[in-house]
Amino acid sequence: MVCALNAFFQGESAEADGGTHPGRELATQVAEALASRGLSPGKVAAWRDAGWIIECEVNDWDIQVLILAIRFGYWNLRVAPCPPKGLFARHGGTSPTLGAPECYTVARVVSDCLVSSGRYRAFHWRWDLPPREEDPDEPHARWAEPG
Repeated sequence: MVCALNAFFQGESAEADGGTHPGRELATQVAEALASRGLSPGKVAAWRDAGWIIECEVNDWDIQVLILAIRFGYWNLRVAPCPPKGLFARHGGTSPTLGAPECYTVARVVSDCLVSSGRYRAFHWRWDLPPREEDPDEPHARWAEPG
């Protein structure tokens, strides 16, 4: 099992352009923030006709950011290692903390980008499970998580 940092938040939701799903502008903004931090994002790509995905690289890990509009003005976001063939062979094992520092690095950039835009609010971040209202409003390091 690999780790993932999940977020739920509120904010502007532009209407979809030309029959595509909403969020492309948001995903492009995230990709630009990743590029500004030297994380080499790939192109913003549509994901299963439901959202947008951006892949980047951190410490030899391929990390993906998935952005989904779940209803008008509400968003889900997931930062997780990409599932390429040979992931566990490359990084040795099946620990639930595989890729955690890299996911945290990307999540911090994404969080900073969204907060600084002033267009998004009410963040809740949680490792591996859907966020709840009582979860922190900023991503936190996995290794600092209580019990």
